[in-house]
Amino acid sequence: MQHSLRTDTDQQIQTLEVSYFEDQSTGNLLTVLNDDVNQLERFVDNGALEIIQEGTTLFLIGITFFVGCLLLKKGVLKDEESVRTCEQP
Repeated sequence: MQHSLRTDTDQQIQTLEVSYFEDQSTGNLLTVLNDDVNQLERFVDNGALEIIQEGTTLFLIGITFFVGCLLLKKGVLKDEESVRTCEQP
């Protein structure tokens, strides 16, 4: 992916007019492009994985609360208040 991005960027730069490079520092342009590609690669490697992990965690917590609520309604589980009420004579 990184190679493809760099190749596409290089092809795009080749299509620019020469006057564009008179106003821009070539070293600065290459530095910005290289940094952008590296940041995109870091996001794809780490950021996407973190988003998937956080989404999965949130989903599992939601399912746990939902199942717990159903079990409380059916009386399989008892909340602390119900247990105290039942134990008193």
